[in-house]
Amino acid sequence: MIESFRFLAELVGPYVTAVSIAIARAIALAAVLPVFSWLGLTGILRNAVIIAIALPMVSQVTSELAVLTPLQPGQVLMLVAKEAVIGILLGLLFGLPFWAVEAAGELIDMQRGVNGAYLIDPNASGQASPVGTLFVLVLLALFFAGNGLGIVAEALYNSYAIWPVTKLLPAFTGETPTLLLGLLDHVVRLGLLLAVPLVIVMLLADITLAVIGRMAPQLNVFDLSLSVKSAALVLVLPVYAIFLVPYFSDSLGSIRGVLDLARTVIP
Repeated sequence: MIESFRFLAELVGPYVTAVSIAIARAIALAAVLPVFSWLGLTGILRNAVIIAIALPMVSQVTSELAVLTPLQPGQVLMLVAKEAVIGILLGLLFGLPFWAVEAAGELIDMQRGVNGAYLIDPNASGQASPVGTLFVLVLLALFFAGNGLGIVAEALYNSYAIWPVTKLLPAFTGETPTLLLGLLDHVVRLGLLLAVPLVIVMLLADITLAVIGRMAPQLNVFDLSLSVKSAALVLVLPVYAIFLVPYFSDSLGSIRGVLDLARTVIP
């Protein structure tokens, strides 16, 4: 009986280890990527999606781990931690467009003067601005309409060629710090670029109210400012959407270049 259990453990053990290591990269990516939190994919549903994405790589991970057998528990934990770090890095790269459009919406709402009207996001355990939430939801719709989840899964599979399971640390290039800081710069620039047209509209509304306040001092311009700027946003946003939606699509196109960016960091 004991020999049977030992034989079963030796037979199934490598596959259990491979599944654990393969899921680590996928689950870390899902934990960082805003797509899953904004859609409310939590618990069993999110785990099912993660397992479905990770399962195709179990065979390759098993063959790569065969070189390291027998694996010690400490080695397995180290590999799982390394895979989680890779998943976090991929999630950060894929999440850049979403954080950029959310930042643009927050800038617009800040200029509109509705800092106290933030929405409670129970999935992300934080607050979200109304326009930022709208922008992210539009981007999510474009993401799934353009097979974004399939692109993310494909990039996850191809990432094993850039950073294999058995390779603990890659050889980073000298440009790695500059490229990583450039990612933060990209988010800020994209957010400002998306927000500037509507911020200019808010600024023109402020200037108009200032002129009206000088001409009619009896009017309480401060009370009118929120209503006027909100009305201006409602009128301008549908027109701006004609240019905004194609730009959102272009920003999602950068997801396809995530692995190319990774290859410049990790030769």
